[in-house]
Amino acid sequence: MQPNLARTLTGLLIASLAAWPLLAHAEAPPPPPGNTGLKIAPTQYTERIEPGQNKDGELDVFNISEGPVTVTPDVENVQMTGEHGDLSFYKGDNPYRLHTLVQLDRTPFTLQPGQAQHVKFRIAIPAGLYPGGYFASILFTVSPGAASGAAAIGQSGRIGSLLLINIGGDGDQRGSIERWKITKNAFGGPKAFEALYANTGSTTARPLGVAYRPVGELRIKDSVGITVRKQKVTGETVFPDAKRQINLTASKPFWLGRYTAELSLSPGEGKPAETKRVTFWAASPLALVLLAGLLLLVLLVVWRRRAGRLRPEEAQSVSLMDEATKYEGKRGRRAP
Repeated sequence: MQPNLARTLTGLLIASLAAWPLLAHAEAPPPPPGNTGLKIAPTQYTERIEPGQNKDGELDVFNISEGPVTVTPDVENVQMTGEHGDLSFYKGDNPYRLHTLVQLDRTPFTLQPGQAQHVKFRIAIPAGLYPGGYFASILFTVSPGAASGAAAIGQSGRIGSLLLINIGGDGDQRGSIERWKITKNAFGGPKAFEALYANTGSTTARPLGVAYRPVGELRIKDSVGITVRKQKVTGETVFPDAKRQINLTASKPFWLGRYTAELSLSPGEGKPAETKRVTFWAASPLALVLLAGLLLLVLLVVWRRRAGRLRPEEAQSVSLMDEATKYEGKRGRRAP
């Protein structure tokens, strides 16, 4: 029985070793799909143009896919929605419309893999256009080429370059902090804060509001008003009548106590700033250890002082008892 069992186990082991290369080959993952897509540069075009003047620009479009693609240029207006800088595109009429002022060849063109093309455009600002911010995006709709094969983009998509144009003079550049709070107060760890900044520039009156990045400073003060941390703050671009979240982190260690976080933001350098405050409690492990040690030291001092006050009282009690004993002895000797 035992020799037969040994031969059987040996045969199974040899068969397993022989089949291992086949199993390894069968379980190997398939190769990754080919790289597909389109890339443009720059992704944002910011310019100041006076009424009655023209401004020429150029974009570079690259085909980074493994097959030919057909690209169709177009221009649409853009507006910001939500609190995270989401953009929506449209061709409707609005105070910030720019799509009718952008001259662009909208003829579709084909790019081979790795090929690039320069796309020129002109922004023509008519005389008399009132100042403020105007926004649009040059969009490129991408669709697979006729001979793209399996590596082509599976469905059409769009990619674009944002146009942020400030027309003449100073636009209506205002803003406010609508929310300021602490979102993470981990024990002994960094503190996370969140602000919501609103661009309150005009959307109807002249001049119109402009898009900008709010700038300012974060100060953290302790319970007696001493600044323990200071850092510069620069928010993301926010459009007129839009809001944008600003997330900040203070990583400097905090000791123990009540702190105040002051956020000051302005709509640009030299503009009036608004300040919001939020208070929070913080403690570090080292501060708690030191506090516990200090508390034990105080208790020890108090105990020793109380013990020291009891000894004189006991000594005085014994002395009085001795005096009483002596007095009784004298009275006893005087008695007949």
